Amino acid sequence: MYAFDQECLMNIIMGSMSAVIDGVRGLYLDTRYADLEIRCPGKRFKVHRAIVCPRSKVLDRECSSGFEGISTKIIQHAMFNAATMDRMPQFIYCGEYSTKAGT
Repeated sequence: MYAFDQECLMNIIMGSMSAVIDGVRGLYLDTRYADLEIRCPGKRFKVHRAIVCPRSKVLDRECSSGFEGISTKIIQHAMFNAATMDRMPQFIYCGEYSTKAGT
């Protein structure tokens, strides 16, 4: 059995957590494995259900019904504009979002 002091163990844990966080952030721009599309007037967002559903009760509820047999699921959100909807996946994937136009 390996003997780790507490500081060494914390460094290992923090390094692993950092790698996971960086991986999730990387998925924000990488839609290769996206399995959900959220549409609103003027924009479409390709996201990963395994990432967004645990962080959003609304998306979880919407994804829990009515998608049988479709490889990419589609949700329509007509009540929000593209700028507002753009902030949701930014926050879910990155933990923050920009309020500046065009970002």
